[in-house]
Amino acid sequence: MRRLSRFAVLSALLLMTLAPAAFAGAKGSNVFALQFTNGTADLYDLGAPGGLPAANYASAYDHSELGVQLEVWHFMTDEYATTVAFGSGFFSETDKPGNGAAASAKDFAYSQSSFNIRIGGDRVVHLNERSLIYFGPGIEYWSGKSKFDWGAGDTRNYETGNVTRYSLSGRIGTTMMLGKTVGIGGHLGHRIGMATVDDRGRKITWWPTSFDGAGGLVFSFGS
Repeated sequence: MRRLSRFAVLSALLLMTLAPAAFAGAKGSNVFALQFTNGTADLYDLGAPGGLPAANYASAYDHSELGVQLEVWHFMTDEYATTVAFGSGFFSETDKPGNGAAASAKDFAYSQSSFNIRIGGDRVVHLNERSLIYFGPGIEYWSGKSKFDWGAGDTRNYETGNVTRYSLSGRIGTTMMLGKTVGIGGHLGHRIGMATVDDRGRKITWWPTSFDGAGGLVFSFGS
């Protein structure tokens, strides 16, 4: 009997979650998203390009990154919303020496970390009571660094300074509600920006472009 009661309660909760519900994307409402993200980190190392002396130069590179972010929309009207997102990115790898390496050879570890803030505005198109499409521009501040670890005491170990990147971005995404307040959603986007860093006099400035994406849970609250 207890098992049947528990099953009945869980079934009722599931039906409530999946019941049709109007999306709260109306004037004055707020939407929150917890998302996994993927993007591109713009970083540098102390290896010099073109055979230049490494002690005098630094060289830029880009690398993929995973991340998480919190995004908030506030609907000024039924069709337009302001949005702000706070995110954190990361990546790591470990390289082990192969056959024939010296007995003293150690694992090489590489890691990178970043954070970003994006502010923008979205045009919203309601497809029906439970789903919508949004698209719009934004500006982003991003900062990240990397770390090269050849093992304890190795003179090649170093951690870079923070690269700063300012970008203009555009994106298109969609949201589908599964219940009264919970749904799923995500977007694809593109950015173009300027990245800069100054490492003890070694200065780099470049203009990177990249794609990004995000997807996760959406929580909707009425006005």
